[in-house]
Amino acid sequence: MADHAYSLISVVSPEHWAAYHALRKKVLFDDRGRPSKYDSNHPDDRRPSNRPVILMCDSAPVAAMRIDIVGSASFAIMRTVAVMANHQRRGYGRIMLSLAEEYALQNGSTAAVVFSAPDAVGFYTKCGYAPHTWDPQGLFGSGPQLRKLLTRQ
Repeated sequence: MADHAYSLISVVSPEHWAAYHALRKKVLFDDRGRPSKYDSNHPDDRRPSNRPVILMCDSAPVAAMRIDIVGSASFAIMRTVAVMANHQRRGYGRIMLSLAEEYALQNGSTAAVVFSAPDAVGFYTKCGYAPHTWDPQGLFGSGPQLRKLLTRQ
């Protein structure tokens, strides 16, 4: 993994939007048996406080997610973390999450939170997240809730 160049890029170009949607649709919907549920025009992807990003490895997209900055609460929601199946369990999710946490910290967040898929709780726990009910009314989503306090290293 050390011999590769990684970057977390904001999704702005048509090419990046296509890669972002294709990756998320495949990993989070098609591979989970829900292909008709994906909305590539979801308005939340284009809200000013939300940042769709792609993890690039040697100039190729390998993972995607969205970082929603909730400034009024000083936290960032890490949404729809998706790593291509042939790149899973190789550290790409951790790299992307770490870069996203740094982005959140630089943008005023003191914590990162997630609604996790039940099968991803272990991943988040290994990345330093702990069970924490941060959205008791479910206003931002559903699923197991976890949080990680962010600090400068």
